[in-house]
Amino acid sequence: MTVTLWQPQRRPIKGEPGYSEPPSAWTDIGRLTYSATVTSPPNQSGFQYKQCPQDAYSIPPGQPLTVAPPPAEPGLTHTLADRLAHPDNKLTYTLNLTRCLAGLSWSSGQSVSVFFRASGVRTRPDSAPGSAMQTYVAFKQQ
Repeated sequence: MTVTLWQPQRRPIKGEPGYSEPPSAWTDIGRLTYSATVTSPPNQSGFQYKQCPQDAYSIPPGQPLTVAPPPAEPGLTHTLADRLAHPDNKLTYTLNLTRCLAGLSWSSGQSVSVFFRASGVRTRPDSAPGSAMQTYVAFKQQ
């Protein structure tokens, strides 16, 4: 699956390019880690969550992405800093869904959801990353 997205955005902070009163510009948030998690159909234990392994991600040439550094979870980290928003500022990567779904069992008529997340880098191994964006796509087995 090829994933193409715009970065999450925020308003510029005083002193940054694009800052104005009242706010009129947007800033793309850089250096976020992009990852995917799969939820299996519920069973007696409820839903089961599984992170897509690092080898499920691949980066096309020319993309400002790199493998997420430890202690980050599997995923890809954007290498550029915050910058003024522009419609051309898109990120693209490939996610191997077969690798993400390995080990999960689901039957005809059941759905599996893939959650896509952009989060800040952990500052310590025991800290939680800040989430900037999350969305999901559901796949139903026919």
